[in-house]
Amino acid sequence: MLNSIQISEWLPNPAGPDAEGEWIELWNSGPESVPLQGWRLTDAAGRSFRLGGTLAPGERLVLRRGETRLVLRNQDEKLSLYDGTGALRDQVFFPGSVPEGLSLSRSGTEIIATEPSPGSEGLLALVGESGPGPGILRTGGPAGAEILLLSLLTGVLLALAVYLVVKRNHELSELFFGGNG
Repeated sequence: MLNSIQISEWLPNPAGPDAEGEWIELWNSGPESVPLQGWRLTDAAGRSFRLGGTLAPGERLVLRRGETRLVLRNQDEKLSLYDGTGALRDQVFFPGSVPEGLSLSRSGTEIIATEPSPGSEGLLALVGESGPGPGILRTGGPAGAEILLLSLLTGVLLALAVYLVVKRNHELSELFFGGNG
């Protein structure tokens, strides 16, 4: 069975009290009904909620905080979905802070801040071949590697610049390297 159940949208920072407004939406994007007995949804703090029932093709299941008891962080939250065998079926991570009143929807490897649409097609139906519009927050994957590479490159260039400045200045050269520069 393909991974047809996914975490499609979630609202971690609602306008108003979090306890009354937070929710997570699951979506069956596949052609067959999927029984959810034994499935569980977990947050970054390790709290989990056991699912049940069946999700029909194209159906969306909105899980409210009052039901799940999952408390979504307004920044740096990770949600994981495990099937009845304990296998990880889906996972989303959203870095940074979430704007108040906007939900987060996924589109491939991107997380997009948008107007909440619990239980409806929302953003997933709007993202076409050209990709999503404004409000994109990139998730994990290459972005982390890109940041690491950029940080390393910046450090090397900065060290080289300092070395060259010190070597060109006679007094600094003697101070740091001893002898004549």
